[in-house]
Amino acid sequence: MGPAMTRSTGPATTAMGAGISAPGTALGRFRIDGTLGRGGMAVVYLAHDTELGRPVALKLMADHCSDDASFRARFAREAQAAARLSHPSIVQVFDIGEEAGVPFIVMEYVEGETLGDTLARERRVATDRVVEIGRECCAGLACAHAAGLVHRDIKPQNLLVTTDGAIKIADFGVAHALDQTRLTLTGSIIGTARYLAPEQTTGGPITPAADVYALGVVLYELLAGRPPHEGTSLPELAIAKRDDPVTPLLELRPEVGPELDAAVLACLSVSADDRPTADALAARLTPADLHEQPTRVRAPTAATLPWGARPAPGSRPRRVLAAVITAAIAVVVLAFVVGSLSSHPATPAPPKAPTGPTPAQHAHNLAEWIRGHSR
Repeated sequence: MGPAMTRSTGPATTAMGAGISAPGTALGRFRIDGTLGRGGMAVVYLAHDTELGRPVALKLMADHCSDDASFRARFAREAQAAARLSHPSIVQVFDIGEEAGVPFIVMEYVEGETLGDTLARERRVATDRVVEIGRECCAGLACAHAAGLVHRDIKPQNLLVTTDGAIKIADFGVAHALDQTRLTLTGSIIGTARYLAPEQTTGGPITPAADVYALGVVLYELLAGRPPHEGTSLPELAIAKRDDPVTPLLELRPEVGPELDAAVLACLSVSADDRPTADALAARLTPADLHEQPTRVRAPTAATLPWGARPAPGSRPRRVLAAVITAAIAVVVLAFVVGSLSSHPATPAPPKAPTGPTPAQHAHNLAEWIRGHSR
C-alpha cells in the first residue's frame, strides 16, 4: 500500500496499539500529524521530522506482520536496500525504526494522489498521458532492477502522482519484505492479485520481469478502463492469466495504435522470458519523433572563410567557390589558346598573371590580365 494523499481527520486508532499512532504522538524524532492512508498490512501517516523540519510519510506495519522476528529482519534489510535507490521516479526512503516492537519506515512525502485515484476518477486515461506514465515508471524500475531490487507489487495504489503530474513509485523494499506474509493472509492478496505475474502465484522465481508484467496490467487498465483478466479469487485469476488470451487494446480503443498495443501485450506474456526489460519497454514507448535529432552545424560563408580553408562537404559556399575557380581556369585556358593562334612567333611571352587574396579577386585579376594581353 502506497502513501495515499487523502488525509484522514480523525484519530488514528489501529491494531498496532492504542496511542502509538494518535496525532501528536512522537516516534523518535517524528511527530505524527495525521493519517494519509490505511490497508490490511500497514497504515501510512503524515509526520513531521522535528530535526530536519520537513514533512514525511511514515508507514507503520501491522502487528500481524511484525510478530515474526524473521519478518522484522527481512523488513530492515529490504528497506536499507531501497534507501540506496536515488531516482526522480522513486519515492525516497529516509529512515527505518521500531516502536513498541512494530517496525516503521520513513519516506519522502509526496503531495498529490495515487494513480488509483486517477483511474477511479477518469476510468480511461488519454493515450499520450499513459505513454508518459509508462516511460516514467520504466525509468524508475530500470534503476531499481540495475541495483538488484525487484518491487513485486507494482499497482496503481503504489504509483503516486505529484501535483505537477510526475510519477513516483512507492514501497520499494516494503513489498518484498511483505511478500511471504501477504500470501498467508486470507483475502489480503485479492486487491493485488490482478497485477501479479503468473510466476508469482505458482512459486516460480521472481525476477524484474514480474514488475514489467504488473506495469503492463496498469497500462492496459489505464487505456481500456478494465483489467486484462477478470476474477474474484487468486486461483481464478491465475488460471485466466495462464489460459485466457488478452483482448487486444485495438479492439477496445482503436486510437491506441498498433505499436502501443503490441508493447503492452508483450508485457503481459505468460512467460517471463518473452517480456521486455524496463529499458526495452521505455524504448518502445518512445515515439520516433522524440528521439534526439543530430545537430546540424551551419557551414561558414565564403566571406568568413580564410583563404585556403575548406567548408564542409556539400555545403553551398564550397560549391560556389568551386564554380568561381573552374570558370577562371576555363577563361585562362581559352585565352592562351586564342593567343597562341593569333600571335607572331617572335612576340615575347606576356608577364605572369597576378593572383588575388580571395577567389573572387583572383578571378577578377585573371580577367583583367586576359583583356590586357589578348589584343
